[in-house]
Amino acid sequence: MAEIRQVGDLELRRPAAPVRRAGRTVRDDLELMAATMAAVGGVGLAATQVGLNRRLAVIDVGEGRLDLVNPEVVRSEGQTVAWEGCLSVPEVMGRVTRAERVTVRAMDGRGRTIWVEGEGLLARALQHEIDHLDGILFVDRAEELDYHDELKGAPGEPVRRRGGPEAATPTMPLRAMRIVFMGTSAFAVPALTVLAQPAYNVVGVVSQPDRPAGRGGRLQAPPVKLAALERGLAILQPGRVDVVGDELARWKPDLVVTAAFGQFLPRRILDLPTRGCVNLHASLLPRHRGAAPIQRALLAGDAVTGVSLHYIDEGMDTGDVILRRQVPIAPDATGGALHDRLADLAAGLVREGARLIARGVVPRLAQDESQATRAPRLGPEDEVLVWQRPAVELERRVRALSPAPGAHVLYDGRRLKVWRAAVGRDPGAPGEILAVEGDTLRVATGDGSLILEVVQPGSGRMMSAGAFARGRRLQPGMLIGS
Repeated sequence: MAEIRQVGDLELRRPAAPVRRAGRTVRDDLELMAATMAAVGGVGLAATQVGLNRRLAVIDVGEGRLDLVNPEVVRSEGQTVAWEGCLSVPEVMGRVTRAERVTVRAMDGRGRTIWVEGEGLLARALQHEIDHLDGILFVDRAEELDYHDELKGAPGEPVRRRGGPEAATPTMPLRAMRIVFMGTSAFAVPALTVLAQPAYNVVGVVSQPDRPAGRGGRLQAPPVKLAALERGLAILQPGRVDVVGDELARWKPDLVVTAAFGQFLPRRILDLPTRGCVNLHASLLPRHRGAAPIQRALLAGDAVTGVSLHYIDEGMDTGDVILRRQVPIAPDATGGALHDRLADLAAGLVREGARLIARGVVPRLAQDESQATRAPRLGPEDEVLVWQRPAVELERRVRALSPAPGAHVLYDGRRLKVWRAAVGRDPGAPGEILAVEGDTLRVATGDGSLILEVVQPGSGRMMSAGAFARGRRLQPGMLIGS
């Protein structure tokens, strides 16, 4: 019987190498894997779970043993949601969406091509084990996690888990894990709201200082500070987080959680909590690292986005990923609507992540640098609608920058903000007014036309683009904007 690798072992995250020839060594490996699976009562086992970097898997769901060499899914149908467990992630169950039926092509232990038609439990087992061979754990795909109660022992003591050796990280009761939360903007408030519940132990909150806001320049507290005060939590507001290292040390944190905090954590802070520092980032890392991931996803025309919970290192959103959750981006999604949806998603993610961290069963997936993209903070140049660009891009920009800071063109030397627009196909010279129709104003772009629907001139009120055009006597053939 081989030792089963447990979550946290980097070998579980390394994609397995294809098998070039199915010889005796491969058959011996399959026999060892089958014996190990039977000894612990499993229904499937991948080679990476026993430290073998080969694309091998064994499965037995009660219909006879399957030995699979270089398995790949070549067809899938339907969808089904069910709970899964894993010998490498003991004491955790996850609700995972999988294909209902799959066809898998592989070789057997003697190199002969085989085809496996799987449905129900067999289909789920096939997908689960092939994921293992790609370095993916079921917790990466889980929509919800649940935890068994068998984990016992005093805080700080290693715990024996079923199906594996002692954990490298000891378990501790969730309520005993001392959490410091760092956040500033409204995105972080739902996550703090979750962690402020009685099941958790937030010992303090760190936020940015109050800043002048509005026309009067009156000091305004950040949303996280207000949320912390409502819940009676201790709060620090340093201009630079490194100056409150001593105060943080007195809080004796086991875990630091950050979300939209706005400052880098120095090494002294990173080394302070016993279980590390983690961050909630509003993208599917490594895509859109940086300060404006929500707007950049919309500007790029991404079909999906999500939230990542990852360990913090000294880079910009470069640490190992613990959990990710994905959502589709609606065709009419604005920056504000997507922000709120991802903030709620982050709250659920931190709930699951905190439980995993307390129990010492933390998946860690190194980010693929070849897939990394940047999401830098928006600048004034990002707010301008340049008519030479395609209408599709301009419509995305309008949505991405709504409700703040807003996209605009210049009219009579003043900003005309565009809050809602649609894409048209009419050709024309970029910036040329093509039509004023009802509540809309149609303007030619570098490719197609942009149909302005809601605008706001200068510091005035929002109005229909058609009403704006008629009030200024704009006519087809005139140019608008610079």
